[in-house]
Amino acid sequence: MMRVGDVLPPVFRQRLTACARRMGADWTEERQPGSRLRRALRGCVPWPENGAPDALPAPAALLDRPVGGIPVLRLGYVLHPLPFAEACALACACACACRTLWLAEFVPAERNLGLAAACAARLLPGLRPWGRASAAGRDWLAHGGLEGCLYGAGLRCLSRRTLLGGAALLAGCTAMPQDDDACRPALILPVDAIR
Repeated sequence: MMRVGDVLPPVFRQRLTACARRMGADWTEERQPGSRLRRALRGCVPWPENGAPDALPAPAALLDRPVGGIPVLRLGYVLHPLPFAEACALACACACACRTLWLAEFVPAERNLGLAAACAARLLPGLRPWGRASAAGRDWLAHGGLEGCLYGAGLRCLSRRTLLGGAALLAGCTAMPQDDDACRPALILPVDAIR
C-alpha cells in the first residue's frame, strides 16, 4: 500500500516538513495567535460528517499514512495562519491521506463584498493588518483564500457552503486522480512562484 509521503510531490513534501518544524511535532496551536478563537469557530462549523476527526495527525504520521486510509478528515481554520505555500502542501497531504476532506476557512473580502467578510479581514487574528500572524493572513487573502489554496494544492472541490455570513467557506474536496493514481494532484503549481 502506498503512503502519502510516497505520492506527495517533492516540493510539497519539503514545504510540509518546514511547516512541521515550525509548528512542532504535534501541530499544537498553542504557540499561534488566535488559537482559542479558531477552536471556538471550528466548534461552530456545521460539519456534514459527524464523528470525523478534527485533529491533524502528527507530521511524520501524516506522511506515513496510507493513501486514502482515513475515511473523512476535517480542518477548520488551520490553513490561514500558515504561509500560503505550506498551507497548499498541508491541504494536499491531508487530501491524500483521506477519502473526503472538509475545509472551513476564510474568504477574501474583495471576493465577497459582504460586511461579514470585510470585518473578518480586519478583526480576526491572522487576517488583520497588524500583529504577529498578519503577514501569513495577508498572504492567505492575497492568494484567494481557500479557493486559491484548493487551486494551488490541485484539489477538486465537491461542494461549497458559506459560513459566518459569507466571511468563510466550508468546502468538501478530494485529491484529483491522475493516471489511475489515487492521490497525485492533477495540477501542481510551482509553489515558489506562488509567494
